[in-house]
Amino acid sequence: MSTRAAALLRKPGQPQRPSLLELFFDLVFIFALNRVSQRLVEDLTEGRMVLTETGESLLLLLAFLVLWFVTAWVTDIYDPQRPQLQLLVYAAMLGALMMAVAVPRAFGDGSLVFAGAYVAVHLVRGSVLVPVLRGHRAQRRAAGVLLWFSVSAVPWIAGAILPDPARGPLWALAIAIDGTALLLFYPA
Repeated sequence: MSTRAAALLRKPGQPQRPSLLELFFDLVFIFALNRVSQRLVEDLTEGRMVLTETGESLLLLLAFLVLWFVTAWVTDIYDPQRPQLQLLVYAAMLGALMMAVAVPRAFGDGSLVFAGAYVAVHLVRGSVLVPVLRGHRAQRRAAGVLLWFSVSAVPWIAGAILPDPARGPLWALAIAIDGTALLLFYPA
């Protein structure tokens, strides 16, 4: 078993209190939820197509929820006091901030920023964890997570690049892949 990988994992009996960094990530997440809510309210008050706009806002919300859940899960499994984990949480915060700023234009000219930040956070996390966990049984789980986020990256980025009518269905496919993989615990 790799000592470097074992050092990254939380120790049995280690306190489960959230770190200040994790709480700051939660504040960024609250900001993102505010942006999605604000987008939905503006769309409804401007009399746009309610069903389409609500569906778009739901897709954005689901992306933020997956990002938050996986980040919280990683800080629960691994020791958030380790510098590698702290850098991953900082990267997740930066990605979530970029996504939140792009929310009003996520289905327009901000689509690549939104999808690119989402994909980058997940791929960077996996690209750091898989090699660090080399030789440890936890590497298989990290590789499965990286695999599934690599698969969903294709419709996320394709949806951001292709013209608008394709964006919604491609992003719905991407979030369905992410959600299904999450529910199945990222099989590899």
